[in-house]
Amino acid sequence: MVETNTKDYWDDLSEKGEVDSEISSQVKILKEKYFQQDSHAIFSNLTDNYSFSDDFSAHLNQDLKDIFSNFSNLTEKEIKEKSKKISEDIQSHLVTIHIKKIACKITFDAYSLLKLAKGLDMIIDEVFFRITSKEIFIEFMDPSRICLTRISLSHPSYKYYQNLEFV
Repeated sequence: MVETNTKDYWDDLSEKGEVDSEISSQVKILKEKYFQQDSHAIFSNLTDNYSFSDDFSAHLNQDLKDIFSNFSNLTEKEIKEKSKKISEDIQSHLVTIHIKKIACKITFDAYSLLKLAKGLDMIIDEVFFRITSKEIFIEFMDPSRICLTRISLSHPSYKYYQNLEFV
């Protein structure tokens, strides 16, 4: 005997899907709003595990309560579970975004570098490339392992990358 679910069962599933979709869209708006904030206003200790500051946590909890107040059919347990999951998701998102913000960009005249690379192309056998917390280090070597060129790109902003501090 095959047992089928009732119409009410499928209606409940459909309603839950609509609720989840609406919550997801409101959480997306929250993420965009928090993206604009300074990292010092969001995280309490920038060198440890990126936990939220108390003020930001209170603000986030209030925003989540406002979102869930629109959905009276959710139980307290569901609200707590969804709030915890959304809070962790937002924290992960913000950590990633703010780490991306501290990454630095090196700009220079690419044509000059192209000319250097073309000039060394015939004699270069090996390139040594190392990124440290203080510099980007490149060495060009010939087949006999004689170092032909050393390029070291460094800047004081690399300390932020080393210490995982947000600027």
